[in-house]
Amino acid sequence: MSSAERVLRSADDERRLEVQDQAGDFIASEYRARAAEALNLWLRWNAIYENVTTAMFEQRLSQSQLQESMDLADQLRQKAVELTQQIVGRQNQ
Repeated sequence: MSSAERVLRSADDERRLEVQDQAGDFIASEYRARAAEALNLWLRWNAIYENVTTAMFEQRLSQSQLQESMDLADQLRQKAVELTQQIVGRQNQ
């Protein structure tokens, strides 16, 4: 292999490594964004849950208001669980 071919091969190898680094950065960034989203969902669920339990015992909300709040909390919980499972599953692979 001539020195010109080695230089070209070295440049190609560097470009491949750079693309791999960029892909790794994107994956890490995507992972962090999804993890932050999952944590935010859990925090929102917790806030709704606390409000509902407070309302149940202190404010005496109507049954329909409590049901509406519990349905919203359950939707958030389900989404948070699914996203958390995806993140944890991806991390364990």
